[in-house]
Amino acid sequence: MSLGTPLAPVLFLVAPLAAALAQGNPANTNQKVSDTQGGFTGVLSNGDRFGSAVCSLGDLDGDGVEDLAVGAPGDDGGGSDRGAVWILFLRELFGPVKSAVKIDGTTPGMIGLADGSAFGSAVAYLGDLSGDGLPELAVGAPAVAAVGTPGRVYLLSLTPSGGVAAQHFLAGGVNGFPASLVEESDPFGEAVAGIGDLDANGVPDMAIGRKLKNGFGYLFVVRMRADGTARNVLRIGIGEGGLQASTEVVGGYFGGALSPIGDLDRDGVLDLLVGERGEGGPWPGAYSVLFLEPLGSVVHDVTHTGYESLLGGCCNLGQGVTRLGDLDGDGIRDLFVGVPYRGYYEGNPSIPTNFRPQTGAAMVLLLNADGSTRASTELSQVAGNLGTLLRPFDHFGAAVGAMGDYAFGGDGVGDVAVGAPDDDDGGTDRGAVYILSLEGFAFPSSATVYNGSHVNALCFASADTPAVGTSWTATVDAGAHPGATLTGFALSLASRPPGATILGGEELLIRLGVSHLGSLFQPASGGVDTFSLAIPSSTALFGLGLSAQGVILGGGAELCNALELVLQN
Repeated sequence: MSLGTPLAPVLFLVAPLAAALAQGNPANTNQKVSDTQGGFTGVLSNGDRFGSAVCSLGDLDGDGVEDLAVGAPGDDGGGSDRGAVWILFLRELFGPVKSAVKIDGTTPGMIGLADGSAFGSAVAYLGDLSGDGLPELAVGAPAVAAVGTPGRVYLLSLTPSGGVAAQHFLAGGVNGFPASLVEESDPFGEAVAGIGDLDANGVPDMAIGRKLKNGFGYLFVVRMRADGTARNVLRIGIGEGGLQASTEVVGGYFGGALSPIGDLDRDGVLDLLVGERGEGGPWPGAYSVLFLEPLGSVVHDVTHTGYESLLGGCCNLGQGVTRLGDLDGDGIRDLFVGVPYRGYYEGNPSIPTNFRPQTGAAMVLLLNADGSTRASTELSQVAGNLGTLLRPFDHFGAAVGAMGDYAFGGDGVGDVAVGAPDDDDGGTDRGAVYILSLEGFAFPSSATVYNGSHVNALCFASADTPAVGTSWTATVDAGAHPGATLTGFALSLASRPPGATILGGEELLIRLGVSHLGSLFQPASGGVDTFSLAIPSSTALFGLGLSAQGVILGGGAELCNALELVLQN
């Protein structure tokens, strides 16, 4: 068997991470979206708190640029503080907002919102639950200030234009969610996260927080059905769901922020990132990494608090949490954590009259596979070259969401959206969202070739590594197999043991959030055959492992070498 083109992986790491941290210069540039900036033409009012929640929608309208969902829980559409979600269609230049669509209680088909519902307190992209081609957006309406109104999590099927094709909701006693797990006074839906297909049944699952009981916070891992109802619900908190963290680090706000983190420990099961922010005061905040098993219970957990010197004595660390890509190329995804109550001294000396309270900040954290943190850098008014003016009580960092490589024509640098819901552009507490490009950080790709028992030559190869939103080209050399009838490769969105494969001629289908196997085959030419695989443009794919197994068919299947790949932006 002849030797195929050798694999030459390309790593798009803009600058060494250690150097970036040493320089304290991770923020390359930023764009602000508010009532007066960023091309936003929607109408915001005082107290809307636009930016209280933010998440990427991938490229919703198909124009090649990533889009955003932004919560404004103080919006008065249809009634006082009923809340809203803005769908922002972005462009890379002259904006960044191309257009905006508002979803609130007046949107056709939206039901059940009451005064004080605070719809938009949390937003999360779930992927396509039903398989109809329309993605679902989860929106929390915790009704914290609405006496007698239960909290809800709405599931909205979004059209490419930002409309709502269908909607329903989860609440205690509704659509499969056990009433016994939710009390009427609980702020159900204050946090939501799409966590991928935890139990591998083909339907993306989700997490919902937070439930207050006996002074402690809780969260729910919800395994979903394709019709948007709950198939199984597991509560995680002190003494429940396998949580091992002590009451010294788990308080009443545990579960106040949630984010998927992928399979951090590489055991084949998705894990969960949990923030525990406080409500002002001296509480430093915390974040926890929960290592899960397929039914959702916690196998192991690691918690960090703002008291730790590595985190700089943060105030209310963890109100916003999100995963980033693998910033330093160690094969492990890293974190971005909001610190919205961080204050700073402006100038010298450090006296009370120079203090700017609750301006906000964020922390970039380098993660180890065991959930521990080994390095950090701060983005704030006084650190990290943020390059923007933050004002007292803006609460920058109250919400965060990874965006991948959005800004400035695709500069190879990882980007993130950060909410500042109490920003005063245009009026009091109207809110804002910043899109930050992080200098020195990227989502690097990686590639590893393995050849099973090394019986076969390396005939399955690629000259590059796959990137989200592009086509990836690979070759299979069947020159030493004159009887070959088909060549191709089998692929999954999860790494598998060497030699494991799936055969057949079915169309390759990549469904976001689902570990789905498929294959690409074509008639063998007798030489080198080329295959092109389109990688969807979605941040849901960043950092995911891709296992590709080369195959030659004819007179008996022959497995070539395999490629283990990690998607980059």
